[in-house]
Amino acid sequence: MVNDFLYMELNEIIEQKVSTFKERLSDKSTSEKKLFHYNSVVNLSMRIILYKEEKANSLKVKLIGFFDEIESCNYHINGKYESSLIHNKYVLPISLYLFKKENFLSNADLRLLTVIGVGIDVILYFLVSGYIYPIFILLFIILGVYRRRQAKKDGKYATMFW
Repeated sequence: MVNDFLYMELNEIIEQKVSTFKERLSDKSTSEKKLFHYNSVVNLSMRIILYKEEKANSLKVKLIGFFDEIESCNYHINGKYESSLIHNKYVLPISLYLFKKENFLSNADLRLLTVIGVGIDVILYFLVSGYIYPIFILLFIILGVYRRRQAKKDGKYATMFW
């Protein structure tokens, strides 16, 4: 009962803070929004509120801390360094939790698929005479771009400066 009350209260606070966050950043440019990890924070906020477990509740408190910190600096971040510190302190733990729970994607997924495609093509180049077409790298890049687009569409994509 107490846990359900805490769950509802945290979710209401997050929804209110997200609304304020969107409103305050609505007049800022895309590059300024990236310093606040705007799209990532919105995606993470909408997904973390679906969980009731203790770990999720502690991450919700951390997310509220993120909103409180940017409110305390009056929605002004001096640059990418300060932005990355805030991301690593508040946003990254929530991202990692949702990467495990909901298969969220980030930039690393596309990079990993590219490296795998290059590796397969290099191995085939040395093992199969006459193999000169980078088929696997192209397939893996197409797969990665498709997965990224789908994750963005589904609200399951989060990365720094997005």
